[in-house]
Amino acid sequence: MTEAVLLITEDDAFRDEYDYLKRFVSSDKRARLERFHFFADAQRSLLGELLARVLICERAGLNNAQLVFGVNPYGKPVLENDRHIHFNVSHSGGYVVCAIDDVPVGVDVEGINKDNTELAKRFFAPDEIDYIVQASTEEQMVRFCRIWTQKESCIKREGMGLSKSLSSFSVLKGEEEGLFYHLVFHNHEAVCHICSEKRALPVCKILDKVDFLARAHVLRV
Repeated sequence: MTEAVLLITEDDAFRDEYDYLKRFVSSDKRARLERFHFFADAQRSLLGELLARVLICERAGLNNAQLVFGVNPYGKPVLENDRHIHFNVSHSGGYVVCAIDDVPVGVDVEGINKDNTELAKRFFAPDEIDYIVQASTEEQMVRFCRIWTQKESCIKREGMGLSKSLSSFSVLKGEEEGLFYHLVFHNHEAVCHICSEKRALPVCKILDKVDFLARAHVLRV
């Protein structure tokens, strides 16, 4: 089963809980958090890892202290304890999301905030560009964001980083490639997609701060 948890937050929503929550990540992660110039960026990074830890603990039956993370040859985080558990994290603005599955999975969330038509013409496949430019200006922003999050989720699923060009494939032909792009969140601010080889829709839960802190209790075990 593919599961996604999306946390809706604000830039300083966890300022009071930040130092407490840092205790549940590694010393290396805490050191990386200290290098962020802006609290909002550090908060998003911390919450992304905490979401991953919560979902992994729940699915694998492991304690948080037992989790050992590594990276694949391209830098994608992996769980060393159990390579049958796959996860992926994304964050943008006031949104942090983690997807987890027993097969490779990719997730991406992006804000709808500007016209990126020219960017699409540089990096998207021809049919994707046509799909965007034939729409109204406002709809172009939405369509760009939908395609962008699908393409990013695909690249993140494969875990090959920038070695795969965005223009080398079209998400509009996803099923032909044996991939499915699931829209798990969409409002006037942001779009989130999951890329998976599974046709079945993911189970998606949306959390606020109170919900997240309640679910994060699993990290204390």
